[in-house]
Amino acid sequence: SATGTKNSTTFLRGDNTFATAGESNTPYFNAKMTGVNYNFSDGALFTINQYNSVPIDTCSGFTTSTGRYLPDVAGYYYFEFQTHIFKSASDMKMVYGQLFKNGSGGSSYSERRIQQITFNNNYGSGASVNVSGIFYMNGSSDYIYSAVVGDTNSGGSPGISGESNYTWISGFLIAAT
Repeated sequence: SATGTKNSTTFLRGDNTFATAGESNTPYFNAKMTGVNYNFSDGALFTINQYNSVPIDTCSGFTTSTGRYLPDVAGYYYFEFQTHIFKSASDMKMVYGQLFKNGSGGSSYSERRIQQITFNNNYGSGASVNVSGIFYMNGSSDYIYSAVVGDTNSGGSPGISGESNYTWISGFLIAAT
């Protein structure tokens, strides 16, 4: 036991800090993109389903092919997502990241959280967005997923950085209901 209490575990969070998860914080997970950058359509919402590494998932609730996490315990969860959106020509106008509860491709969702960065005509090469929030999950059909938008001045395709410290999603149970 990492902290001397029954059933506790120390785990590495997506932001490379350590946290202790005991029985009351289970389930928890962390998934990340490793080694591959991915381009997507300018100005369009892109659901991230390229997470190819799941270092920890206590309930096997994360599906890499969809980028969705479906926990098996009802309760309140803290979720966090981060990515770096870039365009090498330094013509990014705006980037934003979102966490969605349910729905598909940003449609018919029941909740969402957003972080947006606007460059105000001083175009940049990209930015990292970090979105977090507390969501109630029913433990049977509610799921969470992440999505991004990158809007360029040129109409060119922005990209998501696939290096594992840039694009990840994680979450844990705060309180079961």
